[in-house]
Amino acid sequence: MEFTLHNLPRHQVIRDITRQTPGIEPSSIETYLLFMLVASEVFTALQTELGRYGLSDGKLSILLQLSTSPEGALTPSQLAESLGIKRASVTDLLSGLERAQLVVREPSPEDGRMALIRLNAQGQELLQRLIPDHFRRIQGLMQTLNEQEKQALMVLLQKIEQNIPLLRDA
Repeated sequence: MEFTLHNLPRHQVIRDITRQTPGIEPSSIETYLLFMLVASEVFTALQTELGRYGLSDGKLSILLQLSTSPEGALTPSQLAESLGIKRASVTDLLSGLERAQLVVREPSPEDGRMALIRLNAQGQELLQRLIPDHFRRIQGLMQTLNEQEKQALMVLLQKIEQNIPLLRDA
Protein backbone atom coordinates (compact mmCIF):
# COMPACT_ATOMS: atom_id res chain seq x y z
CA MET A 1 0.00 0.00 0.00
CA GLU A 2 1.39 3.36 -1.01
CA PHE A 3 1.65 6.02 1.69
CA THR A 4 -0.37 9.16 1.11
CA LEU A 5 -1.44 11.92 3.44
CA HIS A 6 -4.90 10.34 3.47
CA ASN A 7 -3.71 7.21 5.26
CA LEU A 8 -1.68 8.80 8.03
CA PRO A 9 -0.03 6.45 10.52
CA ARG A 10 -2.03 5.90 13.68
CA HIS A 11 -0.95 7.37 17.00
CA GLN A 12 0.54 4.08 18.24
CA VAL A 13 2.54 3.56 15.02
CA ILE A 14 4.10 7.02 15.39
CA ARG A 15 4.88 6.31 19.05
CA ASP A 16 6.55 3.02 18.12
CA ILE A 17 8.66 4.64 15.39
CA THR A 18 9.69 7.64 17.49
CA ARG A 19 10.61 5.38 20.41
CA GLN A 20 13.47 4.15 18.22
CA THR A 21 14.80 7.71 17.89
CA PRO A 22 15.52 9.28 21.28
CA GLY A 23 14.55 12.92 21.66
CA ILE A 24 11.79 12.87 19.04
CA GLU A 25 8.36 13.87 20.34
CA PRO A 26 5.50 11.89 18.81
CA SER A 27 3.22 14.93 19.12
CA SER A 28 5.54 16.94 16.84
CA ILE A 29 5.32 14.27 14.15
CA GLU A 30 1.53 13.88 14.51
CA THR A 31 0.99 17.64 14.40
CA TYR A 32 3.22 17.97 11.34
CA LEU A 33 1.42 15.15 9.50
CA LEU A 34 -2.00 16.66 10.21
CA PHE A 35 -0.75 20.10 9.18
CA MET A 36 0.55 18.65 5.90
CA LEU A 37 -2.75 16.85 5.27
CA VAL A 38 -4.75 20.05 5.79
CA ALA A 39 -2.32 22.12 3.69
CA SER A 40 -2.46 19.58 0.88
CA GLU A 41 -6.27 19.52 0.93
CA VAL A 42 -6.47 23.33 0.94
CA PHE A 43 -4.01 23.54 -1.96
CA THR A 44 -5.96 20.93 -3.97
CA ALA A 45 -9.24 22.76 -3.34
CA LEU A 46 -7.63 26.07 -4.34
CA GLN A 47 -6.34 24.62 -7.60
CA THR A 48 -9.82 23.26 -8.38
CA GLU A 49 -11.47 26.59 -7.60
CA LEU A 50 -9.00 28.64 -9.64
CA GLY A 51 -9.12 26.10 -12.46
CA ARG A 52 -12.77 27.05 -13.00
CA TYR A 53 -11.46 30.49 -13.96
CA GLY A 54 -8.60 29.10 -16.06
CA LEU A 55 -6.06 30.16 -13.44
CA SER A 56 -3.51 28.72 -11.05
CA ASP A 57 -2.33 30.22 -7.77
CA GLY A 58 0.74 31.59 -9.57
CA LYS A 59 -1.32 33.26 -12.29
CA LEU A 60 -3.68 34.72 -9.71
CA SER A 61 -0.70 36.10 -7.77
CA ILE A 62 0.55 37.87 -10.89
CA LEU A 63 -2.89 39.32 -11.66
CA LEU A 64 -3.19 40.60 -8.09
CA GLN A 65 0.31 42.14 -8.20
CA LEU A 66 -0.54 43.92 -11.44
CA SER A 67 -3.92 45.12 -10.15
CA THR A 68 -2.35 46.68 -7.07
CA SER A 69 0.71 48.18 -8.77
CA PRO A 70 0.69 51.99 -8.35
CA GLU A 71 2.13 52.35 -11.86
CA GLY A 72 -0.38 49.90 -13.33
CA ALA A 73 2.42 47.85 -14.88
CA LEU A 74 5.41 45.84 -13.75
CA THR A 75 8.39 44.24 -15.43
CA PRO A 76 8.75 40.46 -15.32
CA SER A 77 11.75 40.94 -13.02
CA GLN A 78 9.69 43.06 -10.62
CA LEU A 79 6.98 40.39 -10.61
CA ALA A 80 9.52 37.64 -9.89
CA GLU A 81 11.02 39.64 -7.03
CA SER A 82 7.69 40.59 -5.46
CA LEU A 83 6.41 37.00 -5.65
CA GLY A 84 9.70 35.44 -4.54
CA ILE A 85 9.94 33.13 -7.54
CA LYS A 86 12.39 32.65 -10.41
CA ARG A 87 12.20 34.82 -13.50
CA ALA A 88 11.72 31.70 -15.67
CA SER A 89 8.62 30.79 -13.65
CA VAL A 90 7.20 34.28 -14.18
CA THR A 91 7.89 33.99 -17.92
CA ASP A 92 5.91 30.75 -18.08
CA LEU A 93 3.02 32.19 -16.06
CA LEU A 94 2.95 35.35 -18.19
CA SER A 95 2.83 33.30 -21.38
CA GLY A 96 -0.30 31.57 -20.12
CA LEU A 97 -1.88 34.86 -19.04
CA GLU A 98 -1.12 36.39 -22.44
CA ARG A 99 -2.65 33.38 -24.25
CA ALA A 100 -5.75 33.81 -22.08
CA GLN A 101 -5.73 37.51 -23.06
CA LEU A 102 -5.68 38.72 -19.44
CA VAL A 103 -2.47 40.78 -19.66
CA VAL A 104 -0.63 42.73 -22.30
CA ARG A 105 3.09 43.10 -22.79
CA GLU A 106 4.36 46.46 -24.03
CA PRO A 107 7.79 48.03 -24.41
CA SER A 108 8.99 50.25 -21.59
CA PRO A 109 9.04 53.96 -22.51
CA GLU A 110 12.42 54.31 -20.75
CA ASP A 111 14.06 51.24 -22.30
CA GLY A 112 12.44 49.61 -25.32
CA ARG A 113 14.34 46.38 -24.64
CA MET A 114 12.46 45.97 -21.39
CA ALA A 115 8.84 44.81 -21.27
CA LEU A 116 6.09 46.12 -19.05
CA ILE A 117 3.18 43.85 -18.19
CA ARG A 118 -0.27 45.35 -17.72
CA LEU A 119 -3.57 43.90 -16.67
CA ASN A 120 -6.01 44.48 -19.53
CA ALA A 121 -9.79 45.03 -19.29
CA GLN A 122 -10.50 41.31 -19.57
CA GLY A 123 -8.06 40.59 -16.73
CA GLN A 124 -9.61 43.30 -14.57
CA GLU A 125 -13.09 41.95 -15.25
CA LEU A 126 -11.97 38.42 -14.31
CA LEU A 127 -10.54 39.64 -11.00
CA GLN A 128 -13.76 41.54 -10.25
CA ARG A 129 -15.73 38.30 -10.71
CA LEU A 130 -13.24 36.00 -9.01
CA ILE A 131 -12.17 37.89 -5.88
CA PRO A 132 -15.57 38.14 -4.12
CA ASP A 133 -16.26 34.44 -4.74
CA HIS A 134 -12.72 33.47 -3.72
CA PHE A 135 -12.90 35.48 -0.50
CA ARG A 136 -16.33 33.98 0.36
CA ARG A 137 -14.85 30.49 -0.05
CA ILE A 138 -11.89 31.37 2.17
CA GLN A 139 -14.26 32.79 4.76
CA GLY A 140 -16.27 29.57 4.59
CA LEU A 141 -13.12 27.56 5.23
CA MET A 142 -12.41 29.61 8.35
CA GLN A 143 -16.01 29.92 9.60
CA THR A 144 -15.64 27.34 12.38
CA LEU A 145 -12.96 29.47 14.05
CA ASN A 146 -13.90 32.48 16.16
CA GLU A 147 -11.83 35.66 15.95
CA GLN A 148 -9.64 34.73 18.91
CA GLU A 149 -8.90 31.30 17.38
CA LYS A 150 -8.01 32.89 14.03
CA GLN A 151 -5.57 35.24 15.76
CA ALA A 152 -4.06 32.33 17.72
CA LEU A 153 -3.72 30.26 14.53
CA MET A 154 -1.91 33.14 12.80
CA VAL A 155 0.54 33.39 15.70
CA LEU A 156 1.14 29.64 15.64
CA LEU A 157 1.64 29.55 11.87
CA GLN A 158 4.13 32.43 12.10
CA LYS A 159 6.07 30.47 14.71
CA ILE A 160 6.15 27.43 12.43
CA GLU A 161 7.18 29.59 9.47
CA GLN A 162 10.25 30.78 11.38
CA ASN A 163 11.49 27.18 11.59
CA ILE A 164 11.05 26.26 7.93
CA PRO A 165 14.84 26.60 7.32
CA LEU A 166 15.30 23.61 9.68
CA LEU A 167 13.65 21.39 7.04
CA ARG A 168 16.15 22.43 4.38
CA ASP A 169 19.60 20.95 4.00
CA ALA A 170 22.34 23.02 5.58
